[in-house]
Amino acid sequence: MKFYFASRFKKKNELLRLRDSLEKEKHKVISSWIDAPSLKPYSDNKKKCSLMAKKIESEIKKCDVFVLLSDKSGTDMFVELGIAAALKKKIYIIGKHNQRSLMHFHPLFKHVDSVEKLFEMLHINI
Repeated sequence: MKFYFASRFKKKNELLRLRDSLEKEKHKVISSWIDAPSLKPYSDNKKKCSLMAKKIESEIKKCDVFVLLSDKSGTDMFVELGIAAALKKKIYIIGKHNQRSLMHFHPLFKHVDSVEKLFEMLHINI
């Protein structure tokens, strides 16, 4: 399966560990932003941000499963969530903030308490 993970940049290390675990089980994580440096301040990196935004959109189109690691704040991950919803992807929102907005209750979205529970649901042993 191809996974796309959306989250806050501060969870990058957690996502790198998840990617390693999934790839050991022959799955693919296609969220290239995990390997990219921070582009802040965005206004000083307009061209790079534009290219990354298009790349992210392309990766979401290619994923089998879209996973949002919830947080009490954040911005870009919700745009990514909107792209995934428009494409009618399999969408899982993980964590204690997985019901923090009206749109989190869209019928396409499944709420899961943890990544471990998600992998259990998907029959992935990591």
